Amino acid sequence: MITAAAIAAISAAEQGSEALEPVRRSLARMEAAGADRERFNDADTAFHLAIAEAGGNDLVAALTAAIRGSVRHRILAAMQTQSHWEDVVEQLLSEHRAILAALEAGEPQRAAELSEQHIRSAARTLW
Repeated sequence: MITAAAIAAISAAEQGSEALEPVRRSLARMEAAGADRERFNDADTAFHLAIAEAGGNDLVAALTAAIRGSVRHRILAAMQTQSHWEDVVEQLLSEHRAILAALEAGEPQRAAELSEQHIRSAARTLW
């Protein structure tokens, strides 16, 4: 089954480097958030939305925005309960960096696989 995350990653990888600039900025915001979980969550949401928007598919971007918007508070609440936040941050950043690297390398299938793995991994970690 192909998901919206996979479609977004495949589309974004095909758009090229300039379209990925908002993705890079969102990742930098996550890296700068430090222990501020709300700032991290906002940047994380922006990262996923930036990938969807980079793909140029309005339906996927709208779907991603709706999904992330509807779970934003649930994700933040889960983040607030993490006793080893530094480990969680490093895991999430590592996964995000790998997704961005695949996008920048023009490897759409790899980006899609990493996106799918990231979503499942983040869900296991947070819940």
